[in-house]
Parts: sequence; C-alpha cells; structure tokens
Amino acid sequence: MFYGLGPNQLRYQQSPQLLAAQTHQRNTERELTITTQLQYLRNVSLLPPSALALVLLLVVDLGLTLVHSIQEMKGRLWRYFGAIAGVWIPDVLGVLSFSLGLTVFLWVVGFAGITGHVAFFRIPEWLAIGSLGLLIGGRLSDRLYSHVRLDHEGYRPNPGLKSTPYYLAEAIMIIVLFFPGLMSHYIASAVGFIIGWLFFYAVLPLLRLLRIISPLRREPWKPGEDMPSWALK
Repeated sequence: MFYGLGPNQLRYQQSPQLLAAQTHQRNTERELTITTQLQYLRNVSLLPPSALALVLLLVVDLGLTLVHSIQEMKGRLWRYFGAIAGVWIPDVLGVLSFSLGLTVFLWVVGFAGITGHVAFFRIPEWLAIGSLGLLIGGRLSDRLYSHVRLDHEGYRPNPGLKSTPYYLAEAIMIIVLFFPGLMSHYIASAVGFIIGWLFFYAVLPLLRLLRIISPLRREPWKPGEDMPSWALK
C-alpha cells in the first residue's frame, strides 16, 4: 500500500492516526486527573465531588493570593519591612522574593491542598492535607504579623492590609469545608499549620539579622513616624 513512498511520506500517511491516538491519550489523562481530584474532594471535604465546587475554591484561593500580592507589590512591601528592620532591600530582590516567589509558592500550596495534585501529578492525601494546614497557618500568621500588628504599632500605611480580612474568612472556610480531612490527617495538618505560622512570623526577625551586613544597614523606622526617606528612594 505504501510501495514507492519515502520515509517522510510514510510519516505523513501515519500522522493522522498518531495524532488521533495522542489526542485520545491526552484526553484520557485529563479526565483521569479531574476524576482523581473530585475523588480527593469527596474524601477530605464536606463538598460534593463537583467540578464547579473545585473551580470555585481554586478561583477564591488563587485569586485572593494574587490580589493580596498585587497590593503588596504596589506598596513595595519589601521596603516597608526593610524600613522596620533597618535593612535596605533592593527592588529587584524584593520583587523576586516578596512578590513573584511568594505568590507562586502560595499558588502551589493552595492548588495542592484543594485538588490533591501538584500540576497534573497526584500527591499523597496526607501531604495535600498538610498543604491545607500550611495555607491556613500562613494566612492567619501573615494577617497578624505582617499586617494587623504592625499597623497597630504605628507603621502606616501597611501594604496589603485591606485584603487581610479575606485571609481570615478563607482560613475559616477551609477549616469548615475540609474538616474531615484535617481531622483524618491531624498530624499532617498540625505540622503544616505550624510551618505556615512560623514562615511569616520569622520574616522580620530574619530581616533584622541582615543588619550585620554593613552596606545594607540603615536607621530603623520609628513607630508613629513617617517612613524614613532612605526607604522611599
């Protein structure tokens, strides 16, 4: 049937069948991923195994992280923290760590906790629940130590403060909706919570340690006063 055809022509003749097979395989893998995500949702939450519920949870979590990160980036949160700690943080380093890096990290954690997957790869259920614990602890700790407490101490304006009530609301929502999973894997959820809490609690203490580097050392911001001029340049 292919007598007289060259190798390139044979590949051309076979390509529609190969393309159809590859498309079918991708669709099967995608359907399997969605099925396992819904099964995970049924196992660890009070929600029905609904794709709509899954999408809504992801939109709320990933969207809230994005909105909060944009607020912090507009207010140059790294300059805010640096002024309090008395440390100069270059804008490039601040954007890469406080904005882009932290946003991607929280997206991965939130996606893993809600879907039981990292990208298209399934992870153990206990690890996914640990991610939820980390997300809850991180939301509460970030709200308290990075925003509310500093604002009350007189370090104003605080970048990102406006969206922190939604952090509290999301943490409560996750605890309620995923209560079965959090209790089934209580050690993983507790360890994740502690890691998330300590992560944001440690930000300012770690920045203050950078004062030992003399080129970065600056006069710290005094509560109740305007932000130092060196932090606004």
